Amino acid sequence: QSQIVLKDMTLKLSGPEEIIPSVQMAQNQLNIEIYDQINKSGIYELKNNEVSLGFVAFNENRLESDLSIFNKTQLIDLLGDKIKLLDNDKINDFTSLIKESKEKHSYWWLLILGTLLFLILESVLIRYWKTS
Repeated sequence: QSQIVLKDMTLKLSGPEEIIPSVQMAQNQLNIEIYDQINKSGIYELKNNEVSLGFVAFNENRLESDLSIFNKTQLIDLLGDKIKLLDNDKINDFTSLIKESKEKHSYWWLLILGTLLFLILESVLIRYWKTS
């Protein structure tokens, strides 16, 4: 992972059209916000004071970036019993819900019991099975 040193916080996207995006520093990360400034698809070069930082591509067909979501009934129709939906209104503590879910399907004690059983079986076989 390479470090990019910016001379100042002014960035420019150059390509089929030229824009100056909004730039913010948050939690030691640089956030570039473009909003709806891009009107033409294509490959844009990201620059800081005419120094190239990299390239960004924007698609014409916005269907690849469709942010619509399924509602609860659509998810149930689509995936059936393969998923378990959680209702945000009824959950107070998400951590305890995950812990509870894991404890329901915990079989580690069966593995320990099986290991002990096979160790006893092996000991009995070694003791009474004598080969010449």
